[in-house]
Amino acid sequence: MLQKGSWVAVIDNSGVSRLKIIGCFEGYQPRFVNANQIFLASVQRLRPRVLTKLKKGELSKALLLQTKKNYQRNSGLSFKAGISTAALLTTQERPVATRLKGFISKDLRKTRHLRMAFLGAGFF
Repeated sequence: MLQKGSWVAVIDNSGVSRLKIIGCFEGYQPRFVNANQIFLASVQRLRPRVLTKLKKGELSKALLLQTKKNYQRNSGLSFKAGISTAALLTTQERPVATRLKGFISKDLRKTRHLRMAFLGAGFF
């Protein structure tokens, strides 16, 4: 669970390294973003020597994949990542990148982001 102003690492091959959360889309008076939710982000840092379509300071949609805070499933299992990670989306909510580095939550398969689920290395 992250709030506005938090920094998030990007694990796709879009060329962006860090994002800053600007706004949330879901919930009444949205302030927090949970795993597998879409948020509005500002590009803060780019990877060196990589051609990207985005520039520093641009706004983009992103999908939160992992969080530092414990993420608990309905079955009772809880997971915790080392860093909070996200992947960039287009305005039509399709992935910008062609690959994701790292593992993706199985719960992502039950959402409308099924295409994003199969870009990762595996499921946890």
